[in-house]
Amino acid sequence: MTALDRKLIRDLLRLRGQVVAMLSAYDSFKLTQQSYDEQYRFADVFVQLQRAPEHLRDRNQAIPGMQQVQMQMLRDVIIDVPGLPEPATGGLTSR
Repeated sequence: MTALDRKLIRDLLRLRGQVVAMLSAYDSFKLTQQSYDEQYRFADVFVQLQRAPEHLRDRNQAIPGMQQVQMQMLRDVIIDVPGLPEPATGGLTSR
């Protein structure tokens, strides 16, 4: 065992309360994230393409475990808002 390994063990023992609290917070965060994703059916994968033919929807839907495939067009637009010194940027999404 190297001196660095011994130092690491000593530091972990000295900080064990903080390490336990950190691991507990991490577990709580992961559980909250999983329950949110399941409840609101948050996507696992997002892909941006310049062009995608419609037949890719069926091909991607056939992937095992795939529940839903949505293909949308996204476009950034410039919006002139009265009172703002510069134009704002917005996004348009097709359904």
